[in-house]
Amino acid sequence: MRFCFVSIAALLTVSAAAQIGVPESKSIVGVRRPALSPDGSLVAFQYRGDIFVVDAQGGTARQVTNHVELDTNPIWSPDGKWIAFSSDRNGNYDVFAIPVDGGETRQLTYSSGNEIATDWSPDGRMITFTARRDSPWTGIYVLDVQTLKFKRVAEDYQGFANPRFSPDGKMIVAQRHGFPWTRPRYSGSAAAQISFIDVSSGKTTIVRSNGFQHLWPQFAPDGKAVYAVTVGELTPSSPWMNKPPITFEDSANKTPNLWLFGLDGRGRRVTNSIGEPIRTPSVSRSGAIAYELGGKLHIVANGKDSEISIRVYADPKQNAKTTTVLTTGATEAVVSPDEKSFAFVANSEIWTVPIEKPTGRNKDDAQRLTEYPGIDEGILWSADGKQIYFISDRDFNQRLYALDVESKKVTSIWMGSDDAFGAQLSPDGKKIAFWTAGDTGGLYVYDTEAATPPTLVYAQPGSQFFGTSAGDFAWSPDSKWLAVTAQKTGSVWWLEIVDLAGKARKVSRLNVDYANPAWSADGKFLYYSRGGAAAGFYALPLKPEDTAPDENEMKYEEPKDPVIVEIDFNEIWRRERRLFTNPVSGNVKSDIKSGKIFFLSGNALMESSYDGKSVRQLTDSVSEFTLGKDGKNIFGLRAGQPFRMTLGGNNPITTVTFRAEYIQNLDLVRKAAFVQFWRTYNRAFYDGNFHGRDWANIRTRYEPLMDGVGHRLEFAELLNMMVGELEGSHSEVSAAPGGVQGPSDAHPGFLFDYSYTGPGIRVLGTFERAPATYAKTEIKPGEYVLAINGVDVTLDERLWDVLRNQSGRDLVLTVNSTPSKTGARQVKYGALSSGSFSQLRYEQWVVRNRKSVEAASNSRFGYVHIAGMGGGDRTRFEEEFWEEANGKAAMVIDVRFNGGGNIADSLVDWLERKPHGYYKTRDSHIETAPSDRVWDKPIVVLHNENSFSNAEMFPYSMRQRGLATLIGMPTPGYVIWTWGGSLVDGTRIRLPMGAVWRLDGSPMENLGQKPDIEVPWPNEDYMAGKDPQLERAIQELLKKIGRN
Repeated sequence: MRFCFVSIAALLTVSAAAQIGVPESKSIVGVRRPALSPDGSLVAFQYRGDIFVVDAQGGTARQVTNHVELDTNPIWSPDGKWIAFSSDRNGNYDVFAIPVDGGETRQLTYSSGNEIATDWSPDGRMITFTARRDSPWTGIYVLDVQTLKFKRVAEDYQGFANPRFSPDGKMIVAQRHGFPWTRPRYSGSAAAQISFIDVSSGKTTIVRSNGFQHLWPQFAPDGKAVYAVTVGELTPSSPWMNKPPITFEDSANKTPNLWLFGLDGRGRRVTNSIGEPIRTPSVSRSGAIAYELGGKLHIVANGKDSEISIRVYADPKQNAKTTTVLTTGATEAVVSPDEKSFAFVANSEIWTVPIEKPTGRNKDDAQRLTEYPGIDEGILWSADGKQIYFISDRDFNQRLYALDVESKKVTSIWMGSDDAFGAQLSPDGKKIAFWTAGDTGGLYVYDTEAATPPTLVYAQPGSQFFGTSAGDFAWSPDSKWLAVTAQKTGSVWWLEIVDLAGKARKVSRLNVDYANPAWSADGKFLYYSRGGAAAGFYALPLKPEDTAPDENEMKYEEPKDPVIVEIDFNEIWRRERRLFTNPVSGNVKSDIKSGKIFFLSGNALMESSYDGKSVRQLTDSVSEFTLGKDGKNIFGLRAGQPFRMTLGGNNPITTVTFRAEYIQNLDLVRKAAFVQFWRTYNRAFYDGNFHGRDWANIRTRYEPLMDGVGHRLEFAELLNMMVGELEGSHSEVSAAPGGVQGPSDAHPGFLFDYSYTGPGIRVLGTFERAPATYAKTEIKPGEYVLAINGVDVTLDERLWDVLRNQSGRDLVLTVNSTPSKTGARQVKYGALSSGSFSQLRYEQWVVRNRKSVEAASNSRFGYVHIAGMGGGDRTRFEEEFWEEANGKAAMVIDVRFNGGGNIADSLVDWLERKPHGYYKTRDSHIETAPSDRVWDKPIVVLHNENSFSNAEMFPYSMRQRGLATLIGMPTPGYVIWTWGGSLVDGTRIRLPMGAVWRLDGSPMENLGQKPDIEVPWPNEDYMAGKDPQLERAIQELLKKIGRN
């Protein structure tokens, strides 16, 4: 016993001397959305996904909310006792409120849409928020915090954001229209305007609209002025074609700063930041102002602007490290040279697993060879099986590395300044060929024995993303030649054969795309697929044949000696023969034993005879494969797991199971994703000058703000802020998948009359073909819906509980002409989704416009609207235009409210086709030649501030071709060819890679298309069903055609 006592005493002594140290005290960065308390003494803010409060002088912040999902947009109650905020904790943004000093969180809104809380009324009764509810536009709503009744104050077809009350509560100031706030230097027709809204009447007055963004407007304490973030001078952005790159010297006037505007719209700048934009200002009743600058919090009080230091001690929202076990989900799998094990990639890490498993419970355990939060991919075994070559961005760029399988040591092979990808090992195992991006990009070859720097054998500069330049390539059996596809003039994919000295010879001939090059195992043929009228999979004899192709029976003989490829390039393209027409998607392999061809068609693994006469499917769900050395097995990846197929009989498949357990640090993964995002734009943003911005400096400024990221939505927002500095379109970032699966509310099938505040819901109206318009289920405007499915309803938040998940189900509505259940009737119909109801609204709008045009022109003019620029829209246009144009003297083509796509060129090609004669058969009518789709009569194209991207290119092209008169408002200048992809954490990004210029060299990006005749469309006209732009189009066509 004495021995135990002494030991315990000693342990206690040691413990006392080894206490956990005091946490490091340092000021945080990454603060977002500050909100000053009414008296200006406290400031609430968002940090790592939660709401905190700190003294306005700085200090240690106190955590107010603590939830795994995002809490954002804090706003104070007038008495300073509550903070309202928006949170996605239910799968959509709802409004919540929490006592400042602690207590239960209360949910205030319940719809499945997004509600963003923006202000609390001066009397404390109402919270204002933005939402859509029964409208397709983002409107301004107020919510009674006691009764939870809601009312729409104003709606606008351009949408509202950031509404704030005046000090007396009678007015609201808000942003009307506007590009995302992450593009604060944007200039154009879609820039945010400052609008005043009368709370009682909903009347809107635009007080500031000069083509610059005006963000986060709010009243000064005396109500006689408005603060907003804007610029006073244009920052140059998009370059002109063949002109010097954009350069500019930044200034306070170009930088988004805080400005003070009188009620007449005249303003002055009140802060003087240069370069770093001011964001999310908050004005207290005391006159103090808080704002965010570079992730730090600033307070302006008593004429002094101070950066305050904040410390936060709080538990993270979720575990920094998570343990995951994968048994599927591999993205690559390559068999070892001895065919005893697989190397595979899962979660961007490299693993190995044996094919023949040992006994025991741990037989499926995979060995982890790399442990890096970024990209490890593109694995290749060395010929001796001792190394695995792979691509990684562990040293910033994607580069080629060698991994020692036994020691796990990683050695760099190529440390170029541009990204490498697509590596392939030569058949003799002595060389690796790989693509690189950049202005020195192309196909390089690395000698694994000499270990000398890689040699460029095929120049192909470009970003190489998404198959835009570099294509497929394949080693010849003797490792002396490379067959390469690459995008050349006219965006056509050529096929060339390249020797290791760098001499390339084109073997494709037609103006069609070539792909999937491969070599026959005997070295006699080059295989490839091509498009065109005779699309299919081809064999190209490398030497002239001694008989005609149709008399030359292809018989395979296994080579007895090492294969030596000999090529006669003289008119080589003439020798091609089509083997089969089955589609080939890649991974073409030729078996040395049998000469059979194996390939993927989609995810189906296919087998073809040497002569192509017999093609069959072996299995499905295969993403990649290789052939075994003896011709008896196929190894690859199937449904996320390695597999071995034994050829013969019914081709049995052995799935190689694995158990890959790993610990992942989400913060490190996000930091790797941040670098990946920056590098991706550095490699491929369409303007290598980055619109005159210092992209490297932007990274330096934003990378420290990662410390403030605690949620996937915050990470996406940070990247949006960073890329927004480039002022380029099509660059939006979407958060990685995750969060709660949100609810889905049905639409009741009618519009709400918000002027009514009594029992039930008064119906304002509905749209043609909605259930409420049919005789048996009719609900008339002015009638009252008193209950839904037996539950009394009114315009309060409990309405959404009744409509929750009811789309496609029956609704039973209690309806009466008076707000009483006495004498009420029951109406039953299937509930609509919000999307279906919006589509009915759209179709009615189109029909109304068409009827207006026909009525005003005595049916001589036609009308079509193009809702988008996708494949379905092209089909609809083709069907509708030629129907509506039949017998008409002129046409109106409307691309307002069109989000873009890629069909403008097709539409213009159709519309510029002119007649060249007439056709007629006996006793029939005369037809114009060509007989389909010709038009040589007047056209007006309508466009506005909501015509985006390809819907801007269309009106420009129509005018440039002399095909149309343009009427409406300037388009926003949102025009770049874009691609998309994912980062290592699952965040989705868009990547603008292709410029669009007019023939005069002016950019369409950030320089919207102006109409020939500018006609504004006030919101009050829109809501009243008036369309001055359409009316002007009719007038202009009547001038050209005449009224008779």
